[in-house]
Amino acid sequence: MPIASVSEFKTHLGISGSASDTLYQTYLDQASAIITRKTGLVFDSASATEFYQGTGTNQLVLRRRPVTAVASVYVDDSAYFGFASGAFGSSTLLTSGTDYAPDIQSSSSSKSGILYRIGGVWDGVNYRDGSELVGGQGPGLGNIKITYTAGYSTTPSDLKLAGILLARVIMLSSSNGGQMVQSESLEYYSYTLKGSAEAASDMHSVTAIVNAYREFNFC
Repeated sequence: MPIASVSEFKTHLGISGSASDTLYQTYLDQASAIITRKTGLVFDSASATEFYQGTGTNQLVLRRRPVTAVASVYVDDSAYFGFASGAFGSSTLLTSGTDYAPDIQSSSSSKSGILYRIGGVWDGVNYRDGSELVGGQGPGLGNIKITYTAGYSTTPSDLKLAGILLARVIMLSSSNGGQMVQSESLEYYSYTLKGSAEAASDMHSVTAIVNAYREFNFC
């Protein structure tokens, strides 16, 4: 689901007619994908099952957010992303509130996407090579399986605006033969643009909005 609708895009830009609606939808899809990739934000609430590697700490950052519900968490050090025989059996299921808890900030959702391990850490893999007297712990090999729900039932208005503005930048670039973007760095999504003060202004606004939501680096 894109960050905003075609009708919202056209209303903001003062565009009428439906001849180019398919193209506008493409711009919005591209804008949504860019913002999702750089922030982990999901604009359509959905359930997902993902595999993680134990961090050796009591915090695990889920890839999508905001997190609105955690259905199940399994920890099986020999599961290997579920490929091992008998992986993630019933005995490896953790209990919510006893073994783990999401970092809930407001409205029963987690903007940070952090899942805390209660009374311990998210196990990695114990190792020791021949030169070491004491071993250590590295990242687990797909030893954690989590099913959870993330995303917005209603996209916040400022994020919707960021999507519309970014879609307009993409549109302006396309209409200029693809020559408008001189350089790009979306580590907070910034462009160096040439030939369009309007597009540059849009990108400043997009950057400011996206930065406010981008709290963590996601793998």
